[in-house]
Amino acid sequence: MVREELSGGWDIHREPEPADKHKGMGGAYQMKVIYIEDQNLLASTLVKVMNQIPDMEIVAQSDKASDAFRLCQIHHPDLVIMDIFTNDGNGIESTALIKKSFPEIKVLILTGVEEDWLVKAAEEAGADLFARKNLSLNELTDLIQYARMPYRVFPQIQADTEKT
Repeated sequence: MVREELSGGWDIHREPEPADKHKGMGGAYQMKVIYIEDQNLLASTLVKVMNQIPDMEIVAQSDKASDAFRLCQIHHPDLVIMDIFTNDGNGIESTALIKKSFPEIKVLILTGVEEDWLVKAAEEAGADLFARKNLSLNELTDLIQYARMPYRVFPQIQADTEKT
C-alpha cells in the first residue's frame, strides 16, 4: 500500500488494483450505490446531486444503518454511502459487517461529527473513504470517483500525543 497526502488535508492509500468486472467500453461503468442517511433533507438533496453524476445509479436508500447489510445482499452495490449515526444504529458497525462479507464493496462514511476517533474507528472497520458532511459537492463527487479506484481516502487527523 502506498500512502500520499492530497491537498486539502486528505490522506490517500493506494491498494493493489484488482481486475474490474464492471468496466465496459471506454473503461466507464455504471456504479451502483446504496445510500444510508437519516436526515431527510440532506438525503433528498444528495440523491438529486448523485443522480446527476454520470454512470452512477442509486439502487437503494434507507434511513437505517441496520438495513445496509440486507440491501447489499439484495443489490450487490459498488458503493455504500453510510452515515455514522442513524436513528437505529451505528454506521461503523454496519460497515464492519458489510466489509467482512463483501470486501469488494466500497464504503464511504459520512458524518457531521468532528471527532478524530471516528476516522480511526471507520478505518479499522474497513471503510474505504471518510468525509465530514461540511465538504463541498465537488469534494463529494471526487470521493465518489475515488471509490471507482483502488484507493482508501481519509481526512488527516492530528497525531495522538501523550502529555508528560
